[in-house]
Amino acid sequence: VDGFYQVSAQAINIDLPNISSVQVLKGPQGTLYGRNATGGAILLNTITPGERWEGYGFSIRATFSDHGESAPEAVGYLIESGGIAIWNAGDTGPSNEALLASLDGARVDVMIAPINGVLGNMNGQETCELAAAVRPRLLIGAHFGMFAPYGGDPAVFLKAAQDLPAVIEATLMAPGEVLRFSRAQGVLSRETLRRPDLGPQA
Repeated sequence: VDGFYQVSAQAINIDLPNISSVQVLKGPQGTLYGRNATGGAILLNTITPGERWEGYGFSIRATFSDHGESAPEAVGYLIESGGIAIWNAGDTGPSNEALLASLDGARVDVMIAPINGVLGNMNGQETCELAAAVRPRLLIGAHFGMFAPYGGDPAVFLKAAQDLPAVIEATLMAPGEVLRFSRAQGVLSRETLRRPDLGPQA
């Protein structure tokens, strides 16, 4: 991972949500990676804050995310396409100064941030405070209700959002919901995708 040889498969049994590239090298690779690489090697490279990927009409830049000591490699993503900039702050605590610095003055149209307030994440009030500084057109509270003890309270987020500047629309989304957004008009429509009928289950 990132140029460091991992002795066993257990060493890389970790979440790596910030993969930049994966290379599969057909074996044997003993000359480069030692005698235990007889079957080949898998090289994983992660993206770090400030790095950018561009292609297929998208630009994706990794931004700082503070998920504490348990995930020092955590990043957020600023995604730009078709003139719209979407910032997924990632799993992060309220390190507003560092979060804002990593945006480097970029315009944000849609901001997605956690509101559950546990395990190093911001709560609804903290997410709204950050949004007041970022000033997105649309703020989506995320990462709530996923696990019973770590659910967060969407009502706290929605109440705090009432104090945001009028130009910021705050909302929550349900699983399977599709939201259509225009920079000029804001939210255009919302709908929930239905799972296709698969017939009787065996």
